[in-house]
Amino acid sequence: MKIYLQRYNFRLEKPSIQGFFTPYLEKTYYICDMQTTLFPDYFALDETCCLHRAEIVMEKLAEIPLDFLATHGERNTVLRRLAEAGVQSLAELLRLQRFDVVEWEGVGRFFLHIFDEMRQEIRNHPEQLIEQWLLQRATWVFPIPYTSDDPWSLHHYVSPSLSPEASLVDGENQEWTPLIQQVEHTFTHIILLLKHRQPEKAAVLHRFLLQGLSAEVIARVLNLPSRSAVMRPIEHEFLRPLLAGKEVAGIKLSEDFCDSLSALRQQLLFQPTTVLDGLQFMSMPRFLWLLHLTPMLRTQAEMSWACDFIVPRGEVLQSRALLHRVFRALQLHPDYQQVSSFESLRNSSTEQASLASLLEHHPWIEHSSQGHRLMAEQLIYDFCRVGRILLESHRPLTRDEILMRYEQVYLERPLSLSMHDLCKRFSGITAPQRGQWAWISDEQSPQMGECPTHSPSPTQEPTLFDMNAIW
Repeated sequence: MKIYLQRYNFRLEKPSIQGFFTPYLEKTYYICDMQTTLFPDYFALDETCCLHRAEIVMEKLAEIPLDFLATHGERNTVLRRLAEAGVQSLAELLRLQRFDVVEWEGVGRFFLHIFDEMRQEIRNHPEQLIEQWLLQRATWVFPIPYTSDDPWSLHHYVSPSLSPEASLVDGENQEWTPLIQQVEHTFTHIILLLKHRQPEKAAVLHRFLLQGLSAEVIARVLNLPSRSAVMRPIEHEFLRPLLAGKEVAGIKLSEDFCDSLSALRQQLLFQPTTVLDGLQFMSMPRFLWLLHLTPMLRTQAEMSWACDFIVPRGEVLQSRALLHRVFRALQLHPDYQQVSSFESLRNSSTEQASLASLLEHHPWIEHSSQGHRLMAEQLIYDFCRVGRILLESHRPLTRDEILMRYEQVYLERPLSLSMHDLCKRFSGITAPQRGQWAWISDEQSPQMGECPTHSPSPTQEPTLFDMNAIW
């Protein structure tokens, strides 16, 4: 078949074909061109399968612009002339008949040599050209959905190796877990794709985001002059343009994905860092860096925090102080507090989002329609513990009943128990009869008697001397 086509082309150059042979030969050339001469290797086994494969190849070649073949200067003139003739893609170049090109004005042997060279390159290595185009030049909008039936899905080339033991154990049931995985996988794919387009920048990003190395270490490893030479390509030439919707080396982020990043940032604010334990390719600090967040780690003197928290980058000290203020306020109130009662604790309007996230996400804070309060187990003051016991009993309790419930919850006894002072601290506590006490909510009708001699006073933070013994 190949020999026959060569003879056909040769006789075209010396026009001697005429009569009824011409249409027959042209038809034969077209069929062979689409089935055998373009991709002959596809037709060695199952013809149906190979035909389908060849059709997919032609569809991909139709997406590749003609200038992708401009590998050296000698081709520019030929490519320019082909573009003027309306040839836009590699598939169109492949379908272009040589005997038509011969008739063009100004076409000589050198032009035809380059023309044949490019066509032969496409015929011999169509899939290789497609792969090169996908990895080096094609525009990608991330995140890219995974399609198993696409033989040239980008996931086949830039997907990282998964760790079989990695799993999102702690965040398994959290609604934002799929989004965390998507963000991590997306930026990992981008870095792996950049290795084919901007290797130097990809080397910096890989070491910083995926390996977790510091900027100083990266500068020494890659022989860069300073720390700023590392952070500038990462932040100013990569992350900021992407988040702003700009294209970086043919890579963009979808608008929906950028909105999801903002939503995830707000969702992770003041969350425990354990929600990111399932990360497979990035460390927790580097993942938070992408979202302009950072971990706020506990010190030995701050074990009452329950865990390490996620806070805005550059606001660790402010967040630490806000956490202390909120925690102290909650320790002084056994009942639920409305959000408005905490507004005075924030120092600026910028802390409003942090305050709301802290109240919502702290693992020791309970929530209801009435507001927020600390879990009973986390109360440290005796008077608040007793107040919580009376609040949750929903009936009057005697002194012995209060002590018994106290021991059941806290595995110890209070140092003293003065219900007289307790009534002074909390207006909801009343004495319906001698030897009994109860917590009456504001909604309940005050049918019980009140503590006799003292009116309720505002709640005050205990001093060093009455921290454990208030009464």
